[in-house]
Amino acid sequence: MMNEEPLVSVIINCFNGSKFIEKALHSALTQNYTNFEIIVWDNQSTDNSKEIVDSYKDKRVKYYYAPKHTLLYEARNLAIAKSNGQFIAFLDCDDWWEEDKILKQVRKFQSEDFAVVYSNMRLVFDKETRFGKRINNLVCKLLSRDYIKNHHEKKEGYILDEILKKYIVGLPSIMINRKYFSGFDQRYHVIGDMDFIIKTATKHKLGYINEKLAFYRVHGFNESFKNRKLQIKEWKIWLKEMEENEIISKLNSFKELKYKVLYLEAMDDIGDRNYKEAIKALNNIPFSLWLLKLRLFIILMSPSIVVKIFRT
Repeated sequence: MMNEEPLVSVIINCFNGSKFIEKALHSALTQNYTNFEIIVWDNQSTDNSKEIVDSYKDKRVKYYYAPKHTLLYEARNLAIAKSNGQFIAFLDCDDWWEEDKILKQVRKFQSEDFAVVYSNMRLVFDKETRFGKRINNLVCKLLSRDYIKNHHEKKEGYILDEILKKYIVGLPSIMINRKYFSGFDQRYHVIGDMDFIIKTATKHKLGYINEKLAFYRVHGFNESFKNRKLQIKEWKIWLKEMEENEIISKLNSFKELKYKVLYLEAMDDIGDRNYKEAIKALNNIPFSLWLLKLRLFIILMSPSIVVKIFRT
């Protein structure tokens, strides 16, 4: 691969990621596209993450230790500020890629003017679940699945309505064209990439590669699981602000999204045994969303172990 190929910046955000970061780095460094840089932004880890990164004697790997610990999407912005690539990809320290991910996404960008190119990815369940119990390797394999199923016929182009109905864009699978990127909203710790993707989809085309090019490890320490209450809080802030967005607020899929967030909040209430609030949410979900209403009713009636699994 000649260096006239566009430079790709691989952003690896890390906080106490020594358990997994070696696999992430290896998957980036063994890409069959070679014109890239790796920006490792360490959000003040207290483990030996730095020593692991330093063991890679490759000039493309650039390590930065954060001057202060920040919310995740501020940390992503700080990492991006150190990068130089025309395209930006994200590989958190507990995830990994197929060796041709970068090459296929760069080629996709060269075929059409996309703001973002994403692919399918594989959810890989780790032994350690969020509620702290070891589970069998076979069970992990059964739980592991493709992130994108046949939710939408249209997965490419102007797909705002589709991704509001069912969000299918996983962060490890995306690559961004820098000219369409002005930064993440750094108020967010959990939903910053969704905020960016949805807002981008109001104006620009998204490209899709129908292959599993990334792997997202599901374990006990994923930010979206670990900070579920914060995730719901951020969604509620986002929904309120998007009421003022003339494009998004008019869509029925946006109105439905409000009830889906209410469902997530009710699930959290059930997990906390706050059944009164969960029942209130059940009553507020309209019958037009009967499947969501039925699912919440079934979970309300289920044993606590079932609720734990649904929340994992």
